[in-house]
Amino acid sequence: MKEFFILLSISFLFTKCTNSEINETIFNYIQTGKYKEMENYLDSLKEKNISFKTELISNIENKIKELNKIFTQFSKLDSSNKKTIAPAFYWFEDYFSITLMIFYSYRHNTPGCGEIDDYLAVLYNNERSFHFNANCTMGDEEKYFSLDLNIYKKLKKITGVVLERGKAIVKIDKKDIGFWDRLLLPGEEIPNNMLRGVS
Repeated sequence: MKEFFILLSISFLFTKCTNSEINETIFNYIQTGKYKEMENYLDSLKEKNISFKTELISNIENKIKELNKIFTQFSKLDSSNKKTIAPAFYWFEDYFSITLMIFYSYRHNTPGCGEIDDYLAVLYNNERSFHFNANCTMGDEEKYFSLDLNIYKKLKKITGVVLERGKAIVKIDKKDIGFWDRLLLPGEEIPNNMLRGVS
């Protein structure tokens, strides 16, 4: 009888799943595209009355974000039916950060949309370059906004992106803090749609 309870306890330990194990298993199924196997796994958890809703939703949402980022980043490669626009923008600075106010509506001779479908804002080139792109649709016409800036000094990280009607406001912390009095590297051509804002 004692051996029976030992075996029962061992069996329970092997069949009981922790939240982290469930999360890791769902993550692996999604990453490898084994959706049928994942369905069978979730059915087995359901039969054992083991909750997995939080882990499932979290992993699916993360995958959607990952795919959306990839789509936004590379959608510009398919430009056959899109009009590419360099958006007008203001830039502001304080001692610790810069702010870019990027317009994708009818501002400063930039035709665009009131709302965008998706966007990407990233730092690259050792935090010395900034890229922003966004897509929107007006009637039957798709528009693609693209902005690339080689920055005067090093940036640290993008701390916030706020979407408002007709514009995106991007705040970026400086790695080289202080007042720069300029945004772009010396020698860079200043876009005629770039305006200096008043902090």
